[in-house]
Amino acid sequence: MLKKIFIQIIIIILIYGLYGKLGVKLEIPSYNYGFNYAIIAYTVLCLFFCLINKSLIGNRTPKGLYFFAVIGALTAFISINNQGDILKSLCCVVVPLISFQLGSICAALNSGHINDKYIPSLYWGIAIMLIVCMSQMLKSPDFLMLHRDFTFIIIFFLPFLFISENKFIAFILAICLVALVFISVKRSLIIAVTLFSISYYGIGIYFNKNISNKRKIIFTISILAILIIVTSYYSNSVYGEQLDQRLSKLEEDGGSGRDAIYAQAYDKIIQSDIIELLFGHGYNTVQKDMGIPSHNELLEIGYDFGILSLLAWISVLLSLINRGILLIRKKKYYAAALFLSSFIFWQLIAETNNTIVSPEYSALVFLFFGLIDRASYYGKRIPKGVYYNRTV
Repeated sequence: MLKKIFIQIIIIILIYGLYGKLGVKLEIPSYNYGFNYAIIAYTVLCLFFCLINKSLIGNRTPKGLYFFAVIGALTAFISINNQGDILKSLCCVVVPLISFQLGSICAALNSGHINDKYIPSLYWGIAIMLIVCMSQMLKSPDFLMLHRDFTFIIIFFLPFLFISENKFIAFILAICLVALVFISVKRSLIIAVTLFSISYYGIGIYFNKNISNKRKIIFTISILAILIIVTSYYSNSVYGEQLDQRLSKLEEDGGSGRDAIYAQAYDKIIQSDIIELLFGHGYNTVQKDMGIPSHNELLEIGYDFGILSLLAWISVLLSLINRGILLIRKKKYYAAALFLSSFIFWQLIAETNNTIVSPEYSALVFLFFGLIDRASYYGKRIPKGVYYNRTV
């Protein structure tokens, strides 16, 4: 019971950090009071909780996460800009590790089952943020034109809705999330959500022998298709262009100038001296040196934290891919669908935007991977999710 309460405190602190980040995106100062300290508090409490419960973590944590944390910590002290940057840098490199382990502990405490028993506050967080966003939309007709980036805050909750035991509430929240993404016309998020749906439901249709379940999957896909059509017309009234026109501009504008940003960031990495090349320039220095984020996770890590950290991070990605493939080989199709579709979803966002300098995002991503991975390791039964059988 005490462990469950402690986990809820940690999750609530994380949600407050995300809520504050939402306030920054919406330019509402009253929403982001003290949120910079929330992720530090989350890191400290989560690290403490993982240390005192290390027997529950098991040996499932990717080794690359340890290397990334250690090398990144060296970078924080080698490339000192100011004391605040040291703390932010440490949070960036430690949060993926401890969040994965927190997810493992939640699954272990729940005997390998995945439901909202140990993370119910996450769903309250989703609902509150959706209400805030929708209320702002109703207040101001120009809201979406001015604050489209708010969708990055809430979209990382999406995979968690697929493991909720309350299917009706989860379905409603998922529809609201997806609708906001398409209405915002953020192209990278639209592509990420689309491929998440295709990969998740594609595995379901391919491996599921139950005709009834296949019909449910097709019904869900039809709802998504209708949603896309409706939001496309809405975006036309708000932005003066259809959704397909917005997506077709990717090649023309180089992904909003991302190709030029990538080239500039790559050149700066190549021009670094040997210490900077190995250990990086320090936290968020791409934006400080270039005046704009790299919009690419690998380039950001290579420049901020160095090539050694980048190699450790690539090993983490390869480890996650390997685990997803092993789930398919072991015929744990529901877990494989969740794991691989979430990985594709996260990487499309990360490699076109960048999540590593915002540990609030990394916390949600690796908390989810830790949950699924440990539940699969237990081999226990987990909730049906969306139209799958109950076996992991």
